[in-house]
Amino acid sequence: EKLEEEEEEKEDEEDKEEEEEVEKEEEPPKAELTDEEKKMSFVKRDIKDLTPVVMSAAFAKFTLPTKDEGFDDIKYEWAKGAKCDEYLKKWILERKLSMRIEDLQPSTWFNQQWAKWQMAVKAWQSKLAEYKTVVAKKAAAKAAKEAKKAAAAKKAAEKKEGDEKEEKKEDTEAMEVEEEEKEEEEESIDFEALDVFGVDDILNVGAETPIFKEFLMEDWAMLSLRFELHILTHAFRKDVDDPERLGIHLDHLAFYYNRYFKKTLSPKDYGVESFKEIVDLVNDSVYVTPKSVLESQLDGEMETFAVFPKLTEEARRYRGLRLALGEESAQLKLSGAALQGNRQNAPQKQWGNNQGGGNWQQKQQQGGGNWQPVGYQQGGYKQQGYGKSQQGKDGGKGGQSYRPYGWGGNKGGKASGKGGWTDKWY
Repeated sequence: EKLEEEEEEKEDEEDKEEEEEVEKEEEPPKAELTDEEKKMSFVKRDIKDLTPVVMSAAFAKFTLPTKDEGFDDIKYEWAKGAKCDEYLKKWILERKLSMRIEDLQPSTWFNQQWAKWQMAVKAWQSKLAEYKTVVAKKAAAKAAKEAKKAAAAKKAAEKKEGDEKEEKKEDTEAMEVEEEEKEEEEESIDFEALDVFGVDDILNVGAETPIFKEFLMEDWAMLSLRFELHILTHAFRKDVDDPERLGIHLDHLAFYYNRYFKKTLSPKDYGVESFKEIVDLVNDSVYVTPKSVLESQLDGEMETFAVFPKLTEEARRYRGLRLALGEESAQLKLSGAALQGNRQNAPQKQWGNNQGGGNWQQKQQQGGGNWQPVGYQQGGYKQQGYGKSQQGKDGGKGGQSYRPYGWGGNKGGKASGKGGWTDKWY
């Protein structure tokens, strides 16, 4: 038995020796790193140490330890002190652009501007309803006069022989009707030949006609979108009060839009696929920078908001021209949510006057008239400036000409600086 045990032990030892020799002969596998992994000093983990909310509120305060804080010695394992400090600053700047501020709340300035806008839109829609009522009354009065004139002519044609006095009386009545029409001939205006940006009073561009007389529901919706994206860019910068935050990144546009306006912003409501395409719809007011940050073409402080109806009217005319040329892509494809001013899944809370200022969808009527390309000169549109500006100065945030909607080959955007309309807005 002892001999058998000794033999088994020898066999086991021989097996172990063989296994060890095989392991020594086999080369261990080598880890292969990608170029990105070779540049990394830290391993990225799926589970983070901090939640997004805590990280968003705290990362801007991150600093490196210093001896002034009581440390006897500070050692840097991957990079020296200066490079480490540069890395941290770059890391913070990148996250200021890419991370949203979870606890950001609209300021008093924004709420005041939003309230003023709602009041302005309500006044414009009231003016439009008043204008259409007057037009309808005048049309009815004109029809009545034409009927009266026709009746007088009919009587004159049915003159009785020998009744010369009656004939004279009827002729006199017909002449009085014609004279009355000449006396009451109303002021008229060639609206299609109107220079939109040369208008001083948008409520009366001539003959008591408002500049938005041809606006349909889709035009009011685009008017609101212009202002909302414009004021959002300025409100964000004021509320954040951090020059290192360039603005709202497109990835966070929906978040901040909901935070400020209490409603959702969806590309599908505007018939497009991305937020960049939403901005392109109103690129005469806002645009996207190369860093995918939303930027406004207009100044944040304005005496009035009249520039927005002007831009919307100009866009309506240009869109009409494109449609007349057979460009089906120029057709707006707004959903009912966008037309009503309340985006899908909007919360129950409303911001004042039905989110957009007035019950315009009940007042607005179908129409639009024939479109003719107007308001431009040889070489493009004649532009001035917008924002808080004075004659003889570079208005607003720039001052050079801006050609909206790609007139002359470009699609919106700035010609130089941030342009500005210098005409009066009242």
